[in-house]
Amino acid sequence: MPQLKQIELDFLRNNIEEKINLLGKPVADIVNELEIRTDVGRATLYRIWNYQNYSKPKNISKDTLYELVKKVLNYDDWSTYFMYMQNQLTEESLFDPESINVDELKIGSKITIGWKSKNYYYIVKYIDEFEFKVLESKIEEMEVGKIFEARSFYLKYVVKKSKNQKGFPFHPTICYSTEWNEPNIFIGSKIEEFDDYLDNR
Repeated sequence: MPQLKQIELDFLRNNIEEKINLLGKPVADIVNELEIRTDVGRATLYRIWNYQNYSKPKNISKDTLYELVKKVLNYDDWSTYFMYMQNQLTEESLFDPESINVDELKIGSKITIGWKSKNYYYIVKYIDEFEFKVLESKIEEMEVGKIFEARSFYLKYVVKKSKNQKGFPFHPTICYSTEWNEPNIFIGSKIEEFDDYLDNR
């Protein structure tokens, strides 16, 4: 059974949503359309589209993946689509802030979060007790001197909709959470353009 990283699952979902002209629409609408186009069960589709666990790979059956990429994306098999996906997800776009273990950081540690080659990053210093101070930033929302609390970091990938947004083929939005049970805080995205998309994931 194939295991997909969250970034790979996001890529697949975005491709499918674009193909069926439902990008960013409510999950129920997407599931209803895919039920018509494929033989994938309703419960399985909901599970795939509601999956937001960045800490472990997702197990999705090969038959399900084959059904989606063949009947929706017009690929002959999963392997061919997977190779296409990996070519699109460049090494830089696979930057993974989940590797930042906040619990083990030493006071004074400096971390670069983002992509310097894209001029889309910020540098922070760990203060203590999950607090960080922004030392340098190319992201408007993270102004120099800002102090914020973060228990964890991760990325959310959203399809790039305009030439002014950084990232290709996705706009990578750097996120952090102050608590495991609190809403995530999205940093560096054109938030006003993506509110509906993020609310319906």
